[in-house]
Amino acid sequence: MTIRAALKSQYPLKETLPAETWEELTPYKDALAKYRLFAGHFRHFFRSVLPPDTYSFTFLRDPARRTLSHLNHLIADPGFGDVHYLARGRDIRSLIEDSQVISRCSNTQVAYLSKPRVPLTEALLRRHLPAENDFVGESDLESALENLSTLSFVGFYESLQTDFARTCDELGLHPPSVLPVRNSARERSQSTDVSEEILGMLRNVNRLDYLLMEKARQTYQVAKAMELPREARCLALLKRGVYQVINEPVEFRMTDPLPAIGVWQQEVTNGAAFRWTGPDPNLIFELPLNAELTYRFELAIACPNPVGPLTAFVDGRQTCIELKTLNSRVATIEIPLAPKPDAAITRVELRCARTLRPEPKDVRKLGFVISKAILHPSNPAEAPLPR
Repeated sequence: MTIRAALKSQYPLKETLPAETWEELTPYKDALAKYRLFAGHFRHFFRSVLPPDTYSFTFLRDPARRTLSHLNHLIADPGFGDVHYLARGRDIRSLIEDSQVISRCSNTQVAYLSKPRVPLTEALLRRHLPAENDFVGESDLESALENLSTLSFVGFYESLQTDFARTCDELGLHPPSVLPVRNSARERSQSTDVSEEILGMLRNVNRLDYLLMEKARQTYQVAKAMELPREARCLALLKRGVYQVINEPVEFRMTDPLPAIGVWQQEVTNGAAFRWTGPDPNLIFELPLNAELTYRFELAIACPNPVGPLTAFVDGRQTCIELKTLNSRVATIEIPLAPKPDAAITRVELRCARTLRPEPKDVRKLGFVISKAILHPSNPAEAPLPR
């Protein structure tokens, strides 16, 4: 969920495949070419229906911890799996010892990378694929390793932040900050702080997944490279032509990618698009500005949650906020901007006092809502905006 939400925030809503599971795919099977982002719970053979040049990647996770998370979801979420009725009200040990349950929750990474090895048919597009993995064997491990080699990138959960940053660099996406973790199993079910005995039991039932992890680390794990400063990574997007220096008025649409960190993925209600900020109490735009111009940044925001007062910072220095209009729902504010003379990237931060979870079902930490962001350059001959 963490990576999926981060990716969706970086692609236009209309270019993101709405289906996230195989059974949701049927209405879109004849129109896959119109989408650019495919993210969800799909097995490797989903590659068979995608354009051949699609950039595809996966992240492998410690199998015992992955299975523990899976079991916690089964216990907590009636909609998570068709065997929730077997898991509710039980403890982790009893689920591990139940072959009917554990066969669906172990060696899953080998299963997802290797099965089903059957021709893709209309029938498969119309029905839910079996979740059981109890037939996973040695030949499936070989198939999983072979299929892994066809992916554009293989990352690992223990190096999630740096591996995902490397993926974003390759895809030309805005450099991520720390990925927001969104894991409802952790919030709603048993503690994941379990005994070594339980972890040992989970390792035993994931033998093939551990062999997969061992071979994958030998092949794909790379030494941690020195990370470039954020500004250098943003400037690299300028050099690649992903971003252009802003010389004309521009509106950053909420359904499209934003040159920003600190926002969740796009949402639309009654035809109006918006973005929640979070999980940290600050929204940061990183803007490629012309050092010879001055700007004003106009944002429409709403604070349905008690997040405290708002403050604005430009390149780390607090600046004034001008309140233009205010009604019962939306405030429009303006922030004057003067770019740094020695760099093309200006950081504009809007900070609230806190973030919070508005309701138990929403495990995100939310700040305020942003529904509009427009950058207005000024003529160099005009009087500078107050700073």
